[in-house]
Amino acid sequence: MTRLELALALGAAMALAAALGWALHALWVRLIRRRGPEDAKLQDLSRRLADAEDARDALAAEAEARRAELAGRLEEVETELTRALHEREAELAAAMDTIGALRQEIATLSETR
Repeated sequence: MTRLELALALGAAMALAAALGWALHALWVRLIRRRGPEDAKLQDLSRRLADAEDARDALAAEAEARRAELAGRLEEVETELTRALHEREAELAAAMDTIGALRQEIATLSETR
């Protein structure tokens, strides 16, 4: 057996031993794990976290619905204000035409005197 073969064999044996040790340790930890107050705390914490996530999702959905409602209302108000503006512009144009006609009538009456 050459030196390279020996080094490779030892390296493989050490890697195998490390993997086997890790696997056995994981198995040992699972076997001796006891249910206790710490597990109850973790379960309570995970339940509270799930409840908080559900509440967050519900609030996000409510906020989105409220935003959509406000956007609809804003569009209605904007349409109403635009309509009112066009009405006022039409009234102003009619008033200006009337004033122009009255000025012409005044001018013709002033000339006839």
